Amino acid sequence: MSKVADITGNDHFIKGEDKTVVFDIVDSAGTAQTMTGWALEWIVRKTVDAPSATLTKTTGAAQVAISNGDGTDDRATVTVTDTDTVDLPAGRYQHALRRTDAGSEQVLAYGYLELIETAAR
Repeated sequence: MSKVADITGNDHFIKGEDKTVVFDIVDSAGTAQTMTGWALEWIVRKTVDAPSATLTKTTGAAQVAISNGDGTDDRATVTVTDTDTVDLPAGRYQHALRRTDAGSEQVLAYGYLELIETAAR
């Protein structure tokens, strides 16, 4: 089941910092969804209809890890490094976490991401 997962200014997603983004995934009944063996991808775009992704992270490249949250393998943790965002303009982006297994493609979480710039960079 897809859920809205906005990353707002209150989450302090500052460009040029190492970050982790955590998604606890549930099924349509609200029960922890086991994702053992799933292929996942996290995509960030400037706008929903942008022709290409600004940032992409995958389980295949060990950038998205599946682990235990409330259940077994129901948590996806995305690792974002400082170099992933340091050259991006601050502002609002769109993001989505999705399952990419053939025949089982599904958006698990989506929303906007507010990238903040500070005097630190």
